[in-house]
Amino acid sequence: MLETDPSEAADSDRILPALQEIFPDAQIMLTGGVVYNLALKDVIANFDDAQDQARLRELLAYDAALAAQGHTHYACAFASR
Repeated sequence: MLETDPSEAADSDRILPALQEIFPDAQIMLTGGVVYNLALKDVIANFDDAQDQARLRELLAYDAALAAQGHTHYACAFASR
């Protein structure tokens, strides 16, 4: 993407540090996405029985653990100037 249209390539690694620089007191919550964005996309609707639901809870717990370690695709921030 950088080669074809650099204006469309997000510089994701710099978003949170920039946010913290501008809003040093911001509350930032890493909300996951590594597992559910990559592994569950387009298949989550097929989870319908108890065994599937248990597996889904397991996957979402794994996703939360990854987010707690800083591995996330999404974040939410509350900040004020």
